[in-house]
Amino acid sequence: MKRKKKLTLPSWLRSALHPSTLTVLKIKKEIFAPSRVLMAGFFLVILVGSLLLHLPAASTHGRLSYIDALFTATSAVCVTGLSVLDPGRDLTLLGQVILILLIQLGGLGFMTFGTMLLIVLRKRITLSERLLISNSLNEDGLQGIVRLVMRIMGLTLSIEGIGAVLLMTRLIPKHGVARGVWYSIFHAISAFCNAGFDILAMTDHGVVNHGWNQKPRRIPVLSVSSIIKKPTWLSDEEYGAILDGTYKNRGRGMTDLRYGIEINTAVFTKAHVNGFFTEYGQGLVGHENDFEGPVKGVAESGGLSVINHPGDWLESYVDVNHAHEKKNVELFADILKKYPSCLGIEAFNRIDTVTCADRILWDELLSAVIPSGRNVWGFANSDAHVLSDIDTSFMDFVLPDRTEQTVRRGMENGTFFSIGRRAVYELGKDFVGEGEYPTVTRITVNEDEQSISIEGKNYNRVQWISNGKIIAEGEKIDLIAASQNIGCYVRAQLLGKGGICLTQAFVLDDGNMHEVTLRNITPQQRKIERAEDKFKSTRFYVLGQEISREIAYRKRRRQEKKK
Repeated sequence: MKRKKKLTLPSWLRSALHPSTLTVLKIKKEIFAPSRVLMAGFFLVILVGSLLLHLPAASTHGRLSYIDALFTATSAVCVTGLSVLDPGRDLTLLGQVILILLIQLGGLGFMTFGTMLLIVLRKRITLSERLLISNSLNEDGLQGIVRLVMRIMGLTLSIEGIGAVLLMTRLIPKHGVARGVWYSIFHAISAFCNAGFDILAMTDHGVVNHGWNQKPRRIPVLSVSSIIKKPTWLSDEEYGAILDGTYKNRGRGMTDLRYGIEINTAVFTKAHVNGFFTEYGQGLVGHENDFEGPVKGVAESGGLSVINHPGDWLESYVDVNHAHEKKNVELFADILKKYPSCLGIEAFNRIDTVTCADRILWDELLSAVIPSGRNVWGFANSDAHVLSDIDTSFMDFVLPDRTEQTVRRGMENGTFFSIGRRAVYELGKDFVGEGEYPTVTRITVNEDEQSISIEGKNYNRVQWISNGKIIAEGEKIDLIAASQNIGCYVRAQLLGKGGICLTQAFVLDDGNMHEVTLRNITPQQRKIERAEDKFKSTRFYVLGQEISREIAYRKRRRQEKKK
């Protein structure tokens, strides 16, 4: 019997097949998995970007703090569009170049850039590199992956190039060739790579919004309306998709500001107040001709309030003189001075039918309230009862992020602009704004020159208002030259084809500011007025008033028909 030969493996093969070696190989494979390589790559890009932005040469004032540089680099690479600095003011040309490269890298992905670099250098793209590219683009196969990268790069550069050329037609005449070209390239890349976001606060009558995915709580006085049209709400899946921007592939996330309500439900008068960040007001029927009650309730509950369309209550849209009457101005001024959580009034509402004189009232309130030590913000709300009301009036916030806390701080600090598609007195009764609306991109306050400059887009005129009058026009106002016409504030408004944009008021304090007394009346006269106001707040009086108005209206109609 022949003896079988014993199979002997080469020493190198025996070593490779040893369990310890296999473990090492497995670990190495896991470490270099495509997902981990991609994550490490993004981390490395952010780290390098933050170090470059931290260089003294990248900043206009010495050196950015490393935390600011890291935040900016992370935001740029992750294309979130958030910033703790003004790139045009805080970064040098080198810093701006670094920033825009990070935005471009983040928008396209560092693997796309790496692939194009290998193609330019005529280097062979290995199988492992193709796997990385496939993972970065969320592709399943490897076939044609390099050609796909080339198409993505070509399409991106083409769109950005076209955008830059179009921007140059406007920016070169304004900023010169060099700056105009650079600004155009920067904004084209930034606009293409960064997605925006929306914020929406729901303030239904008498019902506190707890989230668009929550069943609305009904109130008895309005329950009959639910028989005609039952309320609907979003599923949790729809709600999540709207918040993160994946709903219908919009690509734009939306923030739901919960705990919003329009208070004073079911009153004949339009004494409405918006409450934010509060549970107060749920099911509250309200009191006629009462603004202070809701404002006080919101203040005590820790929320914020805004006085809605006061012109509807004053009927200043019928007679503008009501907005100038000292008694009316005093009513709202006293509320604003007494309750700091009441931030201001509506300057625009819907299509500006009832709020056309509310900018006049706003100017009166600014002159009356600012000397007491606080400002009065002008708000804009669509008050949409039908879909066609959406996009009629709204606010453009300047925020570092879109959390509820940040929005609240923005409301408190007035870091927003109010937009109206219509403005009866400023733009004409028949004007309807369409397309891109005017907006502010930069405000520069020069204390040495005593001037304020406005930069923006989509406008053809800039007007400066103080004491309710236009005192200057143009992007820059010389406060010294206009001092004879300036009171305790000045505000700007930008007018264009898309509508009108209002800035908040700039407080001008020369050290001689003092409290304003609107009316010199005796305590006895004030007691009589309060008694009258209390009587006028009863449902009996208001119902009689509404009936008399309806009779007068029908009488006018009959007379008009006879003519």
